[in-house]
Amino acid sequence: MNTKSSGSGHKKNNAVGNLQLTDISSNHLTLLSWVLQRHGMDADTIFAEANVHAPATNSPTDRVPLVSVIRVLEHIREKTGDPCIGLKLYRYMRLTHLNVLGFALSCSSTLLDFVLRAQRFFGYVGSAFSLEIEELENSFLLRIKMDESIFQEQLKGIEGIHLLVESFGYSAFGITQEVYGDPVPLLKMYLYGKPHPDVLAEFETIGGDAPVVAGNDFLGVEVDKSVMKALLPGANPQLARESDELVIELMATISQTNIVHRCERLIMEGLATGESSLKQVASQMGMSERVLQQHLHDDGLSFSSLVNRIKKTLAIQYLQEDKKNISQIAYMLGFDSASNFSRAFRSWTGFSPREFKNQK
Repeated sequence: MNTKSSGSGHKKNNAVGNLQLTDISSNHLTLLSWVLQRHGMDADTIFAEANVHAPATNSPTDRVPLVSVIRVLEHIREKTGDPCIGLKLYRYMRLTHLNVLGFALSCSSTLLDFVLRAQRFFGYVGSAFSLEIEELENSFLLRIKMDESIFQEQLKGIEGIHLLVESFGYSAFGITQEVYGDPVPLLKMYLYGKPHPDVLAEFETIGGDAPVVAGNDFLGVEVDKSVMKALLPGANPQLARESDELVIELMATISQTNIVHRCERLIMEGLATGESSLKQVASQMGMSERVLQQHLHDDGLSFSSLVNRIKKTLAIQYLQEDKKNISQIAYMLGFDSASNFSRAFRSWTGFSPREFKNQK
């Protein structure tokens, strides 16, 4: 059998740039927030309990730490006791959630064209993952894998990683069906790790008659070549090429412009736990302290000024919400006492926290 592999998309594609490997598109949290609200659950409370800040915008270039999405999924599973909750949430994922990439994918001529485009721009969605395409004699084997070095160095031991892989893969099936027009006939399905029996049953349902093999280090499917090369109903090569150019432009901005955003988010999430130092944030971003400081300097910032800006912004928000007392706010912002917080707040605003609350 003649077998060849096209390799990992995010490792070879120069258009992607130097993306932070543990980042993922903020659309994941935006989607989860919307679905939770729709099901009568308070997304803000769930995010806060998971120590995760919801993204302020739905910008295609906005990124969030991968662990933030995992943390939210774990917390929701614990609250609901439902092992399939990630699948149920991600079944709402649509091409439009991928912004211009979703439009480019919808214009693909064939499923093979679709997966090649997805492979090329996989880092746009979640750059800790790669899409591998292996051509077999009569079929194609498609594998979604996590970057092994990232897993070993930064994510090993995080129990909920399988929740994201399962949910991410489940949404990929839905998006592919959206493009294909019908359920895609599969020859075989491969599941990551050892899923819960209920999760296994869900995948068996969408896999139809295809045998399901669990216990793999990837999530994948095998599809007949005739299916992969059949013309899709939305095929539009010209629009696909034009959309590809827009995706490339967006990808080029993700590497640099979002370093500040990623740094801000990690600082916010680490304030209450004492994990917001320059050394800790730089480590989580996969770079040295010097490199991070240089990136911030290029944007006219310093790490300490960024920390103070975030603390000031959050302090004002918490005081305006009037749901927490001053001691609680001080703790959430990483201060060791309410008096130290009060002194800092006065230096920022000219008011003590109590004076600020009373002037509303």
